[in-house]
Amino acid sequence: MPTFLTRVTYDGDGVTTDWTIPFDYIAQAYVLSQVSGAVMVLGVDYTIVGGNQIRFVVAPPDEGPGSANILIHRQTSLLRIVDWTSGSLMEADELNK
Repeated sequence: MPTFLTRVTYDGDGVTTDWTIPFDYIAQAYVLSQVSGAVMVLGVDYTIVGGNQIRFVVAPPDEGPGSANILIHRQTSLLRIVDWTSGSLMEADELNK
């Protein structure tokens, strides 16, 4: 099943641990990150703080200007996450399309 990605890159500086997440997301599990090509793990390598920042346990290294060695992106499944039930003016069959 295809997914839609929203992404941002930053240059690590070896000091900064908090980076802005400039896009909306439904759940923290949909916010993924890589540092220098290595996949980071939510709850192990980073956390989400304040709803719009990612905090790395270890500051991403300085790999020079334009390195874009930090990748933060959203990967949201296209599977339906809500099943509507009838009971109002709109019928469930109309909403579940």
